[in-house]
Amino acid sequence: MKLLALFIQPAQFRNQDPDSSRKVTWAELFYDLVFVTAIAALAEYFFTHFSLTGLVQTIMLFATMWYAWLSATFYADRFDTDDAWHRVMNVFQMLCVVGIAVNIHTAFHLHSYLFIVFYVALRSSIVLLYVRVARQLRTRRSAILPIILLMLVILGLWCISLLVAPPWRYAVWLLAIAIDIALPLVLRHRLSATTLPLSHDHLPERFGLFTMIVLGESLASIVHGLLDIGTTFTSLLMALMVLLISFSIWWLYYDNVDDAAMKRPFSAVLCWEYLHFVLLICIMMLSVTIRHIFEVTAAELTMEHVLLPSLLVVIYAILGLFNYLCYRYENVPTVACRYLICARLIAVGMGIVGVWLGFYLSLLWLVVFMTVLSVAQVLHNIILPEDEFTVLK
Repeated sequence: MKLLALFIQPAQFRNQDPDSSRKVTWAELFYDLVFVTAIAALAEYFFTHFSLTGLVQTIMLFATMWYAWLSATFYADRFDTDDAWHRVMNVFQMLCVVGIAVNIHTAFHLHSYLFIVFYVALRSSIVLLYVRVARQLRTRRSAILPIILLMLVILGLWCISLLVAPPWRYAVWLLAIAIDIALPLVLRHRLSATTLPLSHDHLPERFGLFTMIVLGESLASIVHGLLDIGTTFTSLLMALMVLLISFSIWWLYYDNVDDAAMKRPFSAVLCWEYLHFVLLICIMMLSVTIRHIFEVTAAELTMEHVLLPSLLVVIYAILGLFNYLCYRYENVPTVACRYLICARLIAVGMGIVGVWLGFYLSLLWLVVFMTVLSVAQVLHNIILPEDEFTVLK
């Protein structure tokens, strides 16, 4: 037993003091990198199924991956002991993620059994971690047991989908995804800051790092695009513009998004979670759209004409909502809040104009328009005077 104690530590609740300083571990960063391999595989799936049907399928698959990552991340934020047992389970989960990535192209085929089996194994390992914690932490058991119950319902639906043929199989998946989405809402009182609080600095850092890794997919798409068509003046100009769009998203996200929302009511944390889900799927789809832009040679209207400005409209809207959340829950709201939110609203409005222009402009000029809009948002952030960061009266 003493030897076993060297490798397996007793379960503990990490966030007794949510304000205590805590950083992302190397194991967590490695875990996120492995998860992004599945996101990259999903991006490749959307690239080869670039249609309205493929878009819907991609959203479904992204939702399954997102809520698996979110379940593991929330568990690690609250109960991670970083002992041998937890690391072994992490390795098992990463193997499952690799299996999902390898089989994601067959997810909507008749024989998608391996994809489902790997996904069930991934979610089952997370449930086992919660069961261990529920057994050892009696004071937190009443809050943890409902989480386990709903996760078992989700697992049951995925297992049932093995026995159901398409298209009803996908209806079962949608039901499981709906429960995943509703889980924090249903259990909001048991997951609140008084029962199972989240870390105020660790969790935002996990979200930020995951966002950065997904944003890197857009840079990879530029490289793929140049490799596919070669380096010409037009392709290099296009690469420069989409690079500026990607850098603008990075700038606006990390310059104005902080952890203020995590320090306030659980409803703000829920908004933070849901907004990241939409933001990340838009960034992933944007990276695929960027790669397709390099291959468009026809002058007629294509899906890229509509999807590029539409995705940027949603991204600008989410960044504006992040600005509102962060400054809404700051102890001293600033005048800059109004300027930032107004700037995002203007970007959304101009982006909608870009959607309309997409029906008339060539793809090159549409990218020029969206690039100018993105760079203008960054310039607004740069020239915003420091003295505007004063308390609102």
